[in-house]
Amino acid sequence: MLLVFLLINLIITGCCAAYVYQLKASAIRAEADGRLRAAAAAAERLLPESLVSHDALFIDDEPSDPVQSQFALTRYCRIAGLSGLAFYAFDGDRPQLVAGALVNLATPLDVSADVLRTTLASGEVYATEVRIQDRSARILFLPGPPNSARRYVIAAMIDGDSYSAALQKARLQSFGIGGLVFLFGLLLSYLLAWRTAGPITAMLGAVRRMREGDYTIRLTPRGRGELGELARNFNAMSEAVAERERLIMQQAFEDSLTGLPNRVRMLDLMQARIDESASPFVVLLLDINQFKYVNHYLGYQTGDAMLIALARRLAGLMHQQGELCARLPGDEFALLFPGARLSALPQLLGLLDGALVDPVIVGGQRLDLGVGIGVAAYPDHGETAELLLHHAEVAMYLAKRDHSAYAIYCPETEARRRNHTALLADMRGAIDEGQFRMHYQPKALLRDGTVKKAEALIRWAHPERGWIAPDEFIPFAEQTGKLRAITHWVIAEVVAQIVRWNEAGLSFCISVNVGMSDVEDDSFVSFVDRTLRQHGIQPLQLCLEITETGMMRRPQQLLYNLDRLRQLGVLLSIDDFGNGYSSFGYLAQMPVHELKIDRTFIDQLEHNFENISIVRSIIELGHILGLDVVAEGVETSVIWQALAVMGCDEAQGYLIARPMPADELVRWMETGFALPQTPPNMASVLVP
Repeated sequence: MLLVFLLINLIITGCCAAYVYQLKASAIRAEADGRLRAAAAAAERLLPESLVSHDALFIDDEPSDPVQSQFALTRYCRIAGLSGLAFYAFDGDRPQLVAGALVNLATPLDVSADVLRTTLASGEVYATEVRIQDRSARILFLPGPPNSARRYVIAAMIDGDSYSAALQKARLQSFGIGGLVFLFGLLLSYLLAWRTAGPITAMLGAVRRMREGDYTIRLTPRGRGELGELARNFNAMSEAVAERERLIMQQAFEDSLTGLPNRVRMLDLMQARIDESASPFVVLLLDINQFKYVNHYLGYQTGDAMLIALARRLAGLMHQQGELCARLPGDEFALLFPGARLSALPQLLGLLDGALVDPVIVGGQRLDLGVGIGVAAYPDHGETAELLLHHAEVAMYLAKRDHSAYAIYCPETEARRRNHTALLADMRGAIDEGQFRMHYQPKALLRDGTVKKAEALIRWAHPERGWIAPDEFIPFAEQTGKLRAITHWVIAEVVAQIVRWNEAGLSFCISVNVGMSDVEDDSFVSFVDRTLRQHGIQPLQLCLEITETGMMRRPQQLLYNLDRLRQLGVLLSIDDFGNGYSSFGYLAQMPVHELKIDRTFIDQLEHNFENISIVRSIIELGHILGLDVVAEGVETSVIWQALAVMGCDEAQGYLIARPMPADELVRWMETGFALPQTPPNMASVLVP
């Protein structure tokens, strides 16, 4: 800034010195021209009448002798202070020197004829500077009167020494004045630079600090000028940026609803604790049970009020001893208890239960704070904050799935979950690549061992994992909506196999497991009908087994679809009966043909008397409803005999045969199986 002011000062100083010199030089030239004009006008009287007409006043002084006239001119030049005087008369358009005198000059005047003609034509005085014998001189040309009989021009010249000395003096004076102006400008530049550059320098420093993230810097306004206004505007901008940064940081690290740290902030604090100290701690991750119903049925405002109340209670458990409480997305909260191990988990859970035991009252509505809790401990379950929180979340979902109060992270459970995730990804191409296979397990009549039915069981021949049982992928296929495609493929494959058996002279009724979501779909009934018609088999050769737990979810829709399937002539069976939550009222309305007892009751018939009573009651119930009763999981002769005594109709299990491919089933039918000794049906005589 100072350099700029100095440059401006130099320009102003130069302009000022030039202006002063121009004024003085103009005055010197005007004074010289005045002398020359007066001297030239007076010298006109020294010429004879033959050259110039004189006034009557000077007639007596007219010199008559040319020598005398020349002497008079020289003497006049000395007296008037002229260096030279010359008279030019015009003969037509050509000037001619008629008289003149020089003082201290050996070289005569060399005047351009064009200058003389121009002066005479204009009728105005003309002055110029020339160099004579390396000396400066000023010449003035004075034209004669325009009404004179003779046309002439008088040239008067003054000595260059005095003239040059006057101009040099003028230069020195202008330089002196310029120096004073420069000194004054230098002082003024310094004061302006200090006054201007100081605030600007301070502002530049403040801008650098703001760029580095320091938004607390403020400037001191000086006066009410532009710099002061600029400082005030900068302070206002800095405050606005600081407020915006505060809001951004708050939104980035704080939950706007509860005011608790969010997931990002929780991870930062957890990781900082891990980096600073290796002391153990426990992380609890909470998820409110059935919270979505609060939002759906009571409104989101009620749900928000419930979250705020829970946040206050959880924050009340923090005793400023390093505990952390954060709200994660949705209805999840995370708690960190420093210095705790899994052995202290009962105390921590008791502390948490005490905070949640009282319901929340929102708008007169009592809301219970039931939660599912996932537990992860450092360093047992992870060495990074992200991993620990993820493992606590996995444990929380396990607790929610099992309807338990809490669950501790288990690496084996995580490995199974990852395995299931990988299987779901591979399942997309399993059908197209032909990786599924159908095996068939025979069913035998208990009264004589006749085999007329079999159950179709799907197997997955994974190219890398080998054979995969249906229990490992069917549940997840149903949850992800992929079960429908698998079911359609199974039915089409089984119907095609029935056609091949019919062509070979064998007649089977094959049972196929279908999911609850399949039966609820109206298009499923049309698909079954279309498949049977395309292959031309009897509907009685196909039996659809529906799990009993699935039957009770949407009973009206299921009853309608089951009735349509029965009208097609397809046999229907309730699979795994007794392992769900069926209503006997709905069971009486179901248009099914068969009841299949869950294997969990059959396995314990040899050892548990209560199971005998349960199985006998199920068999009696089925017969009362007019249904055939099938027992699955029959693996010993004792169980076979017990079921025969209780009047069960059919048996399925390893005692008869394991599941096998279709061609092996044909060979097995040729050899049969070793029929155990079968007692008679004693159901009618057994004491209830």
